[in-house]
Amino acid sequence: MSKRFVITDIHGCFLSFKKLWEDQLKPDAGDMVYFLGDYINKGPGSKQVLDFLMQLQESGSHQVKFLKGNHEQILLDVLRGYADLDEFYDKGGSFTLESFGVKEVGQIPPLYISFFESLELYYETHDAYLVHAGFNFEYPDPFMDSEAMFTIRSFQVDNSIINNKKIIHGHVPTDLNTITRNFQQQSQVLDIDGGCVYPYREGMGHLIGLELNSWDLFIQPCIDEVIET
Repeated sequence: MSKRFVITDIHGCFLSFKKLWEDQLKPDAGDMVYFLGDYINKGPGSKQVLDFLMQLQESGSHQVKFLKGNHEQILLDVLRGYADLDEFYDKGGSFTLESFGVKEVGQIPPLYISFFESLELYYETHDAYLVHAGFNFEYPDPFMDSEAMFTIRSFQVDNSIINNKKIIHGHVPTDLNTITRNFQQQSQVLDIDGGCVYPYREGMGHLIGLELNSWDLFIQPCIDEVIET
């Protein structure tokens, strides 16, 4: 049976991601891997992360789905003039520019911008909804509130809309004890953002992989050199 992995909030922690991928997940060619966004900013290897993901997509070596996080969206907003450059820097954008060896967002090669623009907002499986941040169930149609899907930080579930499926998301860095406890309790809403880019915060500094068939968690401590922000 093919496996289904979920990973979120890599944030440029390429070494941690590569070790999780190669040493723990070890996905086979027929496996599906869902990425829930926030590939860039804060960590040192944003370009390396993107190159790895885009190569996966291009080669067809694995089945992959890529969702958009708020960090990808803020980069696009800066390019379109919808956001101030300071907002991008506040979110660790300078580390992304450094990884590309450029000084301005507009100097990032168009291939990467096209990748950001192609990212989906959510994905539904037979047993779960996958999304970067969550859903605004107070909106007439939660699946049309695009901003909430990559920015919301708390929400109450309306099961009449999602048919009692689980919601798997990231966006809110969470300590490892809380993440594992929520899985043990089989909570309906499960945050798997272990705050990989925050190893200096108590209980954080973990990149987490989830296998949806078994509900097993794979935990990789951060091995990238990140700067406290």
